[in-house]
Amino acid sequence: MQSLFSEHWHVVRHLTPKLRDSVQVLPRRLRGKDWVILHDPMSHKFVRLTPQAWQVVKLMDGVKSTEVLWDQACEQARQQDAAPLLNTFAEQHTGRVINQNELVQLLGQLYSNDLLQTQVSADAEEMYRRYKKQKFNKLKQSFLNPISIKIPLLYPDSWFEKHQAKARRLFSYGMLVLWLLVVLPALFLAWQNWENLTSNLSDRVLSSSNLLMMWFTYPALKAIHECAHGFAIKAWGGHVREMGLMFILFMPIPYVDASSAYHFTSKWQRIMVSLAGIMTELLLGAVATYVWLQSESGLVHAIAFNVILIAGVSTVLVNGNPLMRYDGYFILSDLIEIPNLAQRANQYMVYLSDRYIFGATDVKPALGVAQEKYWLLVYGLCSPVYRLLVMIGLIWFVAQQYFFIGVILALITVFLALVMPLWKGWKHIHSGGSLSRYREQAQRRLWRILAVLVLLLAVLPMPYHSVHQAIVWLPESSIIRAGQDGHVVEVLVQERQQVEAARTLLRLSNDDLSLQWEVARLQQEAIQGKLRQAYQDDIAKTNQLMQELESAQAKFRQLDNFRQALDVQAKTAGQWIPAESSVLLGRYVKRGDIIGYTINKPARVLRVAVTQDDLDLLESRLRAVDARFMSEPGQDFKARILRAVPQGQDTLLSAALGSNAGGQILVDPAQQEGTKTLTHYFDLEIELDKPASYAYFGDRAYVRFDLGWSPLLWQWTRKLRLLFLEKFYV
Repeated sequence: MQSLFSEHWHVVRHLTPKLRDSVQVLPRRLRGKDWVILHDPMSHKFVRLTPQAWQVVKLMDGVKSTEVLWDQACEQARQQDAAPLLNTFAEQHTGRVINQNELVQLLGQLYSNDLLQTQVSADAEEMYRRYKKQKFNKLKQSFLNPISIKIPLLYPDSWFEKHQAKARRLFSYGMLVLWLLVVLPALFLAWQNWENLTSNLSDRVLSSSNLLMMWFTYPALKAIHECAHGFAIKAWGGHVREMGLMFILFMPIPYVDASSAYHFTSKWQRIMVSLAGIMTELLLGAVATYVWLQSESGLVHAIAFNVILIAGVSTVLVNGNPLMRYDGYFILSDLIEIPNLAQRANQYMVYLSDRYIFGATDVKPALGVAQEKYWLLVYGLCSPVYRLLVMIGLIWFVAQQYFFIGVILALITVFLALVMPLWKGWKHIHSGGSLSRYREQAQRRLWRILAVLVLLLAVLPMPYHSVHQAIVWLPESSIIRAGQDGHVVEVLVQERQQVEAARTLLRLSNDDLSLQWEVARLQQEAIQGKLRQAYQDDIAKTNQLMQELESAQAKFRQLDNFRQALDVQAKTAGQWIPAESSVLLGRYVKRGDIIGYTINKPARVLRVAVTQDDLDLLESRLRAVDARFMSEPGQDFKARILRAVPQGQDTLLSAALGSNAGGQILVDPAQQEGTKTLTHYFDLEIELDKPASYAYFGDRAYVRFDLGWSPLLWQWTRKLRLLFLEKFYV
């Protein structure tokens, strides 16, 4: 049970607080309970109060001390207990008065949000400092954030006021039905044409001509989006106080101040204000889909594609996603009836860390957290991670075409998403008010946490594995290669026919080789004739002719072997499988080309493609090899490396290992076969310890190389370095 009195009461008991004159009071019913929201339109800050807390705050007049205010609130609570039939909003919730601890916390919350003023003479210097800080924060938000620069331009309320009647007609049930009739079929058509929309996306989007077009298209689309917010506000009688430009990634984007929607008592009206921009973008994207499908390649087709891209990506990943602080965030905040969701989630995460990590046992959560803690916990954990992932994805997408710009964005992201939060956390531990009584303990625990992280990441060795895709291969005796260059003139067996060893599968024809064989035969016969004549006429010439005959016979035997190699034979018995499904007859093959295979036993050999860095690592650190087939991922096979090709190659054994077919090796997208790699790789032949009866030639598998133990930081650094080498050649 919480104590009614506070040990910090002496600090605030003589203060004479008062709400600022600019603070507006907004009664709300959230999550089935009544609340009072204090809003300062000058700073756009909100503080949510329980009715019991409001009973104390409304008595603040700048004359009564805090002790007198609390005594009066307690007296009012006793009077309400004695007269329970009073039925005003303020009076029906005064059966309990907040205790001194809650009042001290409330005063601190109001003061930190600049909603409270006390004795002017005592606080003049402090208030001037806070004013300067608030002014600097606004300047920083508007101009000093290189990712998002905000410039106010005009006050558009009078223009929207002239079109209020149109705004009310726009936000009607009939217009909603019309919107559905346009958008839903377009979504189905986009799904049907998804491959055409997303193929080669980075090259299409980041080309110089398309970037110039998007630089004009994106602001125009967002201007319509923001006007939709303004019309929604005006449809329910609000005011549009400000309109201007934001420069996000140096692209001008219009914005409107929609804070007037906070005055709407209905949460569905507030949701519609936030939803208006998203619905407008989806409508424009739907119209663009119809135009894109009906138009030929050209300017109109390209503009329609960009509108589809902007409307789709912006809605799903950014604007409509509640984890980003845009329209989707405000929709979620109103749906679950938790104002200031992001701020309260951050405060709750700070409370959890103070209490359970740094041991501040007397720290209390903000008022009303008990009913909302699961929402705050999930949002507090997911939102920063998602924002970081979106920025990393954007940086990666841009850097593949414009590396220098990607580096700049990466530095900005590291500063905003990592350096600044860490700096704020460091300041909180060393000067935060909630840890004032536990400062030394919190600092000791912080150093212990850092030491444990360094130990886990940089010192302690962890299992290190390298996983690569592989394909089921065959022993060399089952691979049928062309013995000589030539055209296929005769196919003697059918596909998948069972053949015996030494069976002729097909015949090749090589006119040049046949001519050389005939010439060599005639030369051999001519020398034999000369040798017979020399035995009769000139014995001295026989030794020379014998040497010439041996040379001619050797050449003839070699050419005869080449000629016999034109008959392609099976080395082992098995089922004949051509290497390619196209017709063999009439095709020209080169010596050594793989023509087909004879398969006679379960698979036992895999082929893996690795880079030079991976090969060096395998040669120096390999401990064991394991393999699993995609068809049976639950069964593990022990394996060993039979051999490695000593030279790098740029042509894959199978397109299944290439990126076009979902493999890990990047291949040239311009090549239709999908076997031409962008970097050199080395081919490894892996032998399983036992045959895999259910795996067939060409099936995919995964091979895991056990590389011993290494610290996680070393493993991650190496993978990141290899990724940069592969993608950016740096």
